[in-house]
Amino acid sequence: MKKKAILFFSFAIIFNTILILLFNGYYSQKRLQKFLEIRKEEFQIEIENDFKIFDLLLHNIEQKMVSVMDKEIMEIYSDLKKKPDMFRLSPQELKKIALKHHVDEIYLINKEGTIVNTSFLPDMEFNLFSVEEDFANFLKSIYGKGKIFHQRIAISNKTGILNMYAYYSPPQSDYILEISVRVRNFVKKH
Repeated sequence: MKKKAILFFSFAIIFNTILILLFNGYYSQKRLQKFLEIRKEEFQIEIENDFKIFDLLLHNIEQKMVSVMDKEIMEIYSDLKKKPDMFRLSPQELKKIALKHHVDEIYLINKEGTIVNTSFLPDMEFNLFSVEEDFANFLKSIYGKGKIFHQRIAISNKTGILNMYAYYSPPQSDYILEISVRVRNFVKKH
């Protein structure tokens, strides 16, 4: 009888211990899952807020860049049209003009979308219409408009550097003057 009582109590203790362990394991797993879900949601909200702040900062930088680039592209155009043939200037001459006007690069694009002269030699003879259809259509819509157009801050396909681009095609012309400004350089100066 004594053995049966000891066995019964031992079994009851072991059974209760197992039940408590299972309950604790289940409860702990649920708490951990809930904690991880909450952290995941908080992390997503934090990332969204960081992107909103980053976008706001970029917007402010872009607005300043647009203002400066509008002035500079027209001054560069004025300098270039005084030259006998802007399409035959050396890359070094274009770079000198770019530096004078606080921009990083100058590009001259013909009606086929090809860069026919530039201060950035790796892009010489590159056809911009081949980049993507939307971009090609954007460029085609600029020719001869006599207005300045901008592209938002973007990463250069060739260098991976953040740039902003401005485009100007004089009225009734069949070419585009493009300038680029590196965001990092602009922020350091302004």
